[in-house]
Amino acid sequence: MKKVKGIVRKNPKGFDLWTHSARVLKKMPQGKRLKDEVDVLIRNSEVDTQFSNKCARAAQRFGEDPDLKDQEGRRDLKKIPFCTIDGETAKDFDDAVFGYREGKKRGVIVAIADVGHYVQKDSPIDIDALKRSTSIYYPGHCIPMIPESLSNGLCSLKPKVPRLCLYVQMSIGPLGKVNSVEVGEGVMKSQARLTYSQVQKLIDSDFKASAKIPKAVVSSIEVLREISQALRDERENRGSIDFDAVESVIKLNDQGEPVSIRPAERLEAHRLIEDLMIAANEAVARYLEERDIQTVFRIHEPPNSEKLKLFGTMAQSMGALTPAHIKLLEKARESPAALAKILDSFKDHPAKATLESALLRSMMQARYSSKNVGHYGLASKHYLHFTSPIRRYPDLIVHRILRSTWSKQKTQAGSLDEIADHCSQQERKATDLERQISALYATWFMQDKVGEQFAGRVTNQTDFGLFIRLESHFVEGLVHVSTLRAGLMERCSIGTQVQVRVMGVNLSRRFVDFKLV
Repeated sequence: MKKVKGIVRKNPKGFDLWTHSARVLKKMPQGKRLKDEVDVLIRNSEVDTQFSNKCARAAQRFGEDPDLKDQEGRRDLKKIPFCTIDGETAKDFDDAVFGYREGKKRGVIVAIADVGHYVQKDSPIDIDALKRSTSIYYPGHCIPMIPESLSNGLCSLKPKVPRLCLYVQMSIGPLGKVNSVEVGEGVMKSQARLTYSQVQKLIDSDFKASAKIPKAVVSSIEVLREISQALRDERENRGSIDFDAVESVIKLNDQGEPVSIRPAERLEAHRLIEDLMIAANEAVARYLEERDIQTVFRIHEPPNSEKLKLFGTMAQSMGALTPAHIKLLEKARESPAALAKILDSFKDHPAKATLESALLRSMMQARYSSKNVGHYGLASKHYLHFTSPIRRYPDLIVHRILRSTWSKQKTQAGSLDEIADHCSQQERKATDLERQISALYATWFMQDKVGEQFAGRVTNQTDFGLFIRLESHFVEGLVHVSTLRAGLMERCSIGTQVQVRVMGVNLSRRFVDFKLV
């Protein structure tokens, strides 16, 4: 029987019919290949992988560098030693940073790619970008929000070439308070394309001169490190919650197949950029609110009380909560600082990662909204997304609103609710697809390990069994309840270390089957 990909039609009113008609879109090749399995997931998610002809043609009309005319009327930042700090394989450089001292004062300039200059509202590129709303990343690949000639080319803040930008300049007090903010249009030129590992080496060496990195950039990063620590301390003091959520890093061979899966490192260099981007996002949110300008906020509502109670019960069963912590948990909806203290108490617990993951599942999902209710997780009254317009549509909206503010033109705020809801939906859709693809890679990786034995830790209990994460590979699987002897489920609480044997894998369900040894 031939494997085909079909499309199910619905009746005009949208109700599913008992009898469906279908047409063949594409015949699937015989025999499983990882790429084919990924393609099936992408098609089933109804994610666009091809830009419209109009969009593609519009993107081709731009040159490789900004026209001189486009640089007129902007603040000239080209002599400032900016640098970008990104992952090893990144190509779409949204942000560049520069730190400086003026006497006893410290400051930072965050320059962000001016995507809005090229992607005009309602243009063919904008129509496709809004539809996608986000770039999607999976091992070795990216489905970009805007054509790569822009995302990896004209808009990307590559070194040694002029680029249009929007910038936020902030004066930072000794305790991490942002004392003054300037937001504007600029033209800049990055002096170095750095990776997180390079910056981490600088930090670890106490900023010793490097032949590969310009001296002015090294000096800038040293100041940025001081600023980031001050900003982080200020956030922690107000009750910001720092989930140290661990993601997987999947290494591929030349055939695009996984050869290792390990937890991602979260370096001080990562935190440095996170701190600066959060500060820039907050600064722009305050800037617009102070001027009564409507915009799209990034909001995070307090957690659900019932979910917090369930988490408390689970954490108590693991001996992770004291009576004092339980009282803090009762205050957590009103006080993110209370939850931050509980999270901090897990730092030396053997099941720290499991507890953090369970607490994270108790949280509400952050989303976009035209109504500002604050960001619970960051303990922030003003927050939005400004720093990644190459890969997030809400950032592009914020850039347009800023530009309309400076030009004294009114924006059509009426559609902001619809845009915010659409972007939130697309973000969830993209995140779900990324997780499915990561699970597929993990399942593929475990195919040749059936029968092997591994050490692992219980990460979750359900009515149908125990979820186990392996210690040697960052892979999770299920021990089905039918394979457990009487009383084992109760003894294997979350965080318990166990030995498991890989019994099988199911690629279509992205599922790894374990059995306790």
